Amino acid sequence: MAVVPKDNRIQNTEETAHAIASVNDNGNAKDDSQPKSETFRSFVEETSMHGARFLFSKNVFRRGFWTVLLILSSGYCFFQIYAGVIFYYQRPFNTKITKITRKCDTSLPFPAVTLCNLNLFNLRRYRSYQIERNLSMETIDEKRDVIAKLLARSKDVFHNETKTKHQELFWRFYGEVPNIFFLNLFSHEIEEMLLPGPTFNSCLIDETACGPENFIQFISSTYGRCYTFNSGQNGNPVINATMAGQLNGLRLLLNIERESYLENPLNPFVGLTVLIHDQRTFPFMEQFGFFVQPGVRTLCSIKRKKIVNLEYPYVTSCIKNRKLEKLHNTDNSYSKPGCLMQCLGQFVIARCGCRPVEYRGKYGKSTFRDKCEESCREPCQHTEYETFLSYAGLQREVFAEKLSSNVNLTKDFLLYENFLNLSDREKKEYIDENIISLDIFFNDMSYDEITQTKAYEAWTLLANLGGTFGLFLGISILTVLEFLEFIIRRIWSNICK
Repeated sequence: MAVVPKDNRIQNTEETAHAIASVNDNGNAKDDSQPKSETFRSFVEETSMHGARFLFSKNVFRRGFWTVLLILSSGYCFFQIYAGVIFYYQRPFNTKITKITRKCDTSLPFPAVTLCNLNLFNLRRYRSYQIERNLSMETIDEKRDVIAKLLARSKDVFHNETKTKHQELFWRFYGEVPNIFFLNLFSHEIEEMLLPGPTFNSCLIDETACGPENFIQFISSTYGRCYTFNSGQNGNPVINATMAGQLNGLRLLLNIERESYLENPLNPFVGLTVLIHDQRTFPFMEQFGFFVQPGVRTLCSIKRKKIVNLEYPYVTSCIKNRKLEKLHNTDNSYSKPGCLMQCLGQFVIARCGCRPVEYRGKYGKSTFRDKCEESCREPCQHTEYETFLSYAGLQREVFAEKLSSNVNLTKDFLLYENFLNLSDREKKEYIDENIISLDIFFNDMSYDEITQTKAYEAWTLLANLGGTFGLFLGISILTVLEFLEFIIRRIWSNICK
């Protein structure tokens, strides 16, 4: 037997240990005492993330190829994630239009109808009051000069060296516009505007007679007295429509009393301004009313629209449960025009101390207007009515004959006292210049609900993030947990050491 020297046995033991260490290095053998780089390598080679195990391949070409692919894929993946997050914080939304069809046994609330005569002051009522004797030319000139200066900024100045009597009266009355007494005393009355019976059915709703008692009034500094039908106020319930069509709507026969118009250089028009609106909103006639001219029959078919907007942080940032101050002593819901009127009015009062907001000039680009636009946003839910107008002529002979009959039977209407003395031609001209036939009705018992919906919600963002990570890197929520587990394990290992 050959005897191995002691020194050779020691050398062989060292070589064996070195060989074992080499095996551990090449064979990925695990050891808790390994350096961090080796532990991370073993983790990467076992993780479910696609392509990561090739980063430590012995083949240089293969390792470089997969490194480039992972860098490109990761870059595009994070670009897509960045774009998705930016898009989410832009708060996009969709607009959905749904047609709501009413059942046969249900009804639809009929809107409020507000109308104003375009004549601010009734000259006939003025004459009956005999206010001419109190006129002062100096007062008229003084008021006209002040008003002209106020209007000069908006270039709406009326100037005429030759003063007519009507113009003098206009400037006197215009200076008294803030005086509610003047507006109540000399504006047109709904009792006189409705054609007299019995042969005229001057007010019909769903073929049922209505009258002045179905109207409420408010004062407009532009048009004087205005009247709202179906307001739902003063104990009158809101009227509902059961069917669509002309026979089931509102029919009005009105006399604008053209011969009582006071010459108005600021509003030289004849007829009515009409607005169809929800009972809960205040009628802003100067901004949204449409004109109706005498001598024709105006058919106004309407379509109801219910609009639902999104709250903050979406771009509409609608207003919910905000109350406005009372407008003309009426309770109305929040509306953007109402908010703007109050905001601008508060500024004008603070700046001038006198001018109501209805006398608005051309403000231009200004700080206070921008602030009002920012603070006055759309309500979260409101109702609008889309109008479609058509026209037809009046048979003047028929109206003249019926009106003569009514005047013969009704002696209380002083505005018709001269009508019987007119010739047939003059009576036809009177019909053309004074009589308005207005029909307002639903063209369909269905209505549109326009709703804003969130286009990109948080769960959509999370789903897109998962899809992007999975498509480009093969990372799922479990892969993320693998990385978290590795990090926690390394931290714990360092703490223990």
